Amino acid sequence: MGKKNIHSSMLLVMFALFGTSPLLTHAQIIINEIQYNPEGADGGYEWVELHNSSESALSIEGFTFRESDKNHRLVHTNEALGWLIPQNGYAIIADNPTKFLEKHPGYPGLLFDSSFTLVNTGESLELLDTDDELVVGITYNPEWGGNGDGSTLGIHAGAWRQTSITPGRANEAFQVEPQQETFEETPDTSDQNTTTQEGPSQDTAVAPVADLPATYIRLADPTYKEKTIKADAGPDRTLLSGVPFLFTGIGYGLAGGILDTPEYYWNFGDGQRERGKQVIHHYAGPGSYTGTLRVVSGKYSHTDHFIVTVVPPKISLSASFDDQNISLSNNSPHIIELSGFSIEAGTFTFTFPEESFISGTSRIVLDAHALGLEVSDAKRIYLKASNGHTISSYHGAVEQIKKQIALAQETTTADDEKASSQTALQESTEAQIVYVGVPQTTSPAQQDVAPYEPLLISTTTQQASIGSVKKELFSPFELALIAGLSIAGSVFGYIEFKRYRKEKSPTYDIEEL
Repeated sequence: MGKKNIHSSMLLVMFALFGTSPLLTHAQIIINEIQYNPEGADGGYEWVELHNSSESALSIEGFTFRESDKNHRLVHTNEALGWLIPQNGYAIIADNPTKFLEKHPGYPGLLFDSSFTLVNTGESLELLDTDDELVVGITYNPEWGGNGDGSTLGIHAGAWRQTSITPGRANEAFQVEPQQETFEETPDTSDQNTTTQEGPSQDTAVAPVADLPATYIRLADPTYKEKTIKADAGPDRTLLSGVPFLFTGIGYGLAGGILDTPEYYWNFGDGQRERGKQVIHHYAGPGSYTGTLRVVSGKYSHTDHFIVTVVPPKISLSASFDDQNISLSNNSPHIIELSGFSIEAGTFTFTFPEESFISGTSRIVLDAHALGLEVSDAKRIYLKASNGHTISSYHGAVEQIKKQIALAQETTTADDEKASSQTALQESTEAQIVYVGVPQTTSPAQQDVAPYEPLLISTTTQQASIGSVKKELFSPFELALIAGLSIAGSVFGYIEFKRYRKEKSPTYDIEEL
C-alpha cells in the first residue's frame, strides 16, 4: 500500500471516530470541485476549484498545479485581483479561461490559467507550494460522478459526490434540472465543505467509505509566516567617477520567480533617484555610496541595499606591435568592473561581457589578433565606457616615433659607453716613462753635461712630468707638442711623436720602457 493510501486510511479512521474531521477544521486550501469531463466536447472547458477554508486570506502566488506527474504553472488572468484567496473564498484553475468564461460569464472571482487535460478515467491532482511541498491532493474516480452528464465532482455532505456546477460557490447536490447559475455573495452557513460521514442521498452517487480517494491535506502550521517578495539590486561594485553605469534590478515573487510588472525605485546615495528596472547613473566624484532598490508589487514591497565604491579613472591602455597584444593596466588598488566597456580602433569594436573585472594594481593582456584587430594597422586605439566616454587611448604613430627615439637613445648610450670604456682602458694603463738620450756626438765642451734624465708621461693623471732636461735639446714648440700628446693619452699620438723626433733629431735615441 502506498504512502498516500496509508495516509488516506488514517484520515478515514479519524472521520469515522470523530464524525467531523478535526483535520479539515484546520485545513487551509483544499481542492473542492472538479470539472474533468464536461458535457459535450472537453477541449478547453475543464477546470478545478480551490477553496480557502482557513480564517484568513491566503496567497497561492508561485504555487504549482500538478496533474499526475505533469507540473503546470499558474498564470493570473487579472493581477489587479491579487493572489490572495479570501477567507472562505474560492479560486478557479482553468485549462482555458476564455472558454470557462463563455460557460460562466458572470464569474467574478480569482481565475488562473494553467494548461492541462484531465483524464476522464481518473488521475491524481495536487497543489504544491513555493517549496514544492504538498498542500492538497486528490485521486478522483469517474464512478463517483461528474462524468459527462452536466455535473461536476465535488465535496458535498462529507464525501466526494456528483454535484451541480457551482464555480465560486459552495457545492450543491446534483439536480437533473440544474438551477440557473448566479454569483451573488451570500454567507455560507451550510458548512457543506466540512467533511462528515453521511449516507448517500437517493439521487446522488457517493463513494463508499472504504473506496474514498486518497485525499491528503496539509495541516495548519502555527509557525507559518506569510512570505514576501524580494528585491535584488545586484552585488556591491567599484565604479569610475564620471563614468555612467547601467544598474539593473530584479524583483522576485513569493514563489521565487521573477515578477512580471513590479515597480522599481532607486536611491543612489548621492541625492539622485530613478525609477525603472534598468537605469543609467554616474557618480560625480570618488567616495563610498550606499544605495537602495525598493521593489513594489501590489501590497508587497522589499528593499535591497548596495554599496558603490567610486574611484578616479586610473586605467591606461597600451599596445604591442611586435606581439599584437593590447594591455590594460589598473593603477588603482581597487577592483574595477569593465562590463560594457569597449576597445575601439577605426571600425573595430570589442565589448567586454558582463561580469568583467580587472584587479587592483594589475594588468590584463588581450590577444588583439584573436579579437580581429591588427595592432600595426591601427592609428589610434581607445578604451571607452559604456556611454562612449573615452577612458584611455593609444596613438600608434606617436608610439612608433617614441620607439624610434628610444632606440636611437639606446644606440647613442651604447656608443658613449663604448667610448668611455676605451678611455677608461687607456687611463688605466700604467704610466709610461720615455727616456730621451743625449747626442752620440759631443764636443769636448759638452762632456760635462749631466747624464740624461727621464721624461715621465702619465696617462692616468693626464699630466706630463718632464724631468730636468737640457733646454738646448727642446724648443718651446717641442715641449708644447709633448704636453699635448700626454694630455690626449693616445697611442697614435705617441707614435707620431716618435716619428717627429726622429725627423728633427736623428741622432737621438728614443726607447720605450
